[in-house]
Amino acid sequence: MSRPVERGGEERLGLRAVVHLVAAEVARGDFVPATVVVRAAVGSSPRKAEWGAPVTGGIRQPGAVDPSGWFSGRVAGVGRWATLDPEHPISISAIVGTTPIVPGGVLPLGMYQVVVDVFLNLGPDAVTLRAVGPEIRLV
Repeated sequence: MSRPVERGGEERLGLRAVVHLVAAEVARGDFVPATVVVRAAVGSSPRKAEWGAPVTGGIRQPGAVDPSGWFSGRVAGVGRWATLDPEHPISISAIVGTTPIVPGGVLPLGMYQVVVDVFLNLGPDAVTLRAVGPEIRLV
């Protein structure tokens, strides 16, 4: 398995992942539904992609490497698959949480980046993509 790769970074399989949120604001400790769209590189061959949905994500201070909040609930993941090629991106449901990673911590109000990790099984290859989404306001 490869290391997580952020949007805009080059990944050995040429995959890109982008997060789309349904809300631009969320209260501390709440979560917001999202969609992660994974695209294959132009010119790549079609391949079967398998994943569990929904995937989970969190938030981090802009410019930080590590998340400061994450989804803390339970998820009954369902196996999904689709053919991934440049003409057919796949959409994966996601839940982005804002529960502090540090137990008992309280995140300050303000702007955060959204991060979602997506594990994809691509036949002989398996990869974890880190999709970095738009900023979200914690209110």
